Formats: sequence, C-alpha cells, structure tokens
Amino acid sequence: MVKGVNKKIIEINNTENEFFEKIILYVSPKAGAPNSAKVKRAANELVSNLSGDSPKTKGLREILEQKKKQKRHIIIVSICVAALLTVAALLIFLLI
Repeated sequence: MVKGVNKKIIEINNTENEFFEKIILYVSPKAGAPNSAKVKRAANELVSNLSGDSPKTKGLREILEQKKKQKRHIIIVSICVAALLTVAALLIFLLI
C-alpha cells in the first residue's frame, strides 16, 4: 500500500554531518506551503537542534567538556600521588 503520495516535503541535502547525507521533512497540512517563511524557519530550527548548534545543546556540550576535564585532572593527580608514594617508599627502603 502506498501512502502519502500527495505529501509536501522539505528536503535538506547539506546536513553538515558526516553520518547523514539528507534530511527529509514531511510538512503537515496544517502548516501550509513548504516554501513559506514560517515553515522554513521551523525546519532550520529543527535541523539546528538535531545538529547540536542550538543553545540548549551547546550548554550540554560545555557541561560534558567540563566533566571530561575534571576526570583528566583526577587521573593526573592520582598518577602524581602514586609516583610520590613510590619515591617515598623507595627512599625509606634505601635508608633502612
């Protein structure tokens, strides 16, 4: 069964994403013409939300980067402490 033969669509070919070549949006009959400014603006907003360019995802990206930096700092400090303890143990062993 074929459905949606008369559907209006917006096709986005430049996704700027290495995994996806094309985005196809099916325009609701309530929205009106697919080439209206309102529909184009909504399509651009949706695509930017999906691509991670929206303010919401930028904030999330910054939080994730901060967490990565914190993990790196914890690992570096742990390695430094382990090295200092090893040196201290070796000095104590040599002095005995």
